[in-house]
Amino acid sequence: MRYRIVSERLDRVAAEGEGRIVSFDYDAGAKAPLPPEIRAALLALSS
Repeated sequence: MRYRIVSERLDRVAAEGEGRIVSFDYDAGAKAPLPPEIRAALLALSS
């Protein structure tokens, strides 16, 4: 997921970057699939 943070005070880009979102099941001690509602919300942000 790419992101951009814009300073409202300076009216310019303050930071840009990208990262991965990982869901983790602490009981199982392993990565887990993202819940459908979280995945849908993240996809909505990128459109």
